[in-house]
Amino acid sequence: MNLIDERRVHFRLPVISQIKFSFLQPYSLKKTLKNNKGILKNLSVDGLFFETKTLKKKKLDLLKNKKLFFSLEFTLPSSEKISTTAELRWIKDNTEYIETNKNGFGLKFLTMSVYTSKILEKYIKTAI
Repeated sequence: MNLIDERRVHFRLPVISQIKFSFLQPYSLKKTLKNNKGILKNLSVDGLFFETKTLKKKKLDLLKNKKLFFSLEFTLPSSEKISTTAELRWIKDNTEYIETNKNGFGLKFLTMSVYTSKILEKYIKTAI
């Protein structure tokens, strides 16, 4: 088990779904890196991980060591739509991982309505 796994509080459910993301802050990235797409790979009540081919190495390097905030939209396999904001926790650089050629982001949810939170919790409980 690696350090990232040990910091997790909640179970991560494997999920495959499209995700749309854009950067809320820093503002300099907001215009440059908007309307990006990726594939949601796992999900919990407090965060998620997704992979993307949208961001190339040059843009990814701009993101490292920065406090980043995302706007996210995705649909659960049960058809409920989720919209929320999240904070970057870690970046998966494809040069560090031989098994895939995609970059990825581990995110922690920041703001989520009570209604959306209950939908997410219900989905995860029924899927386990």
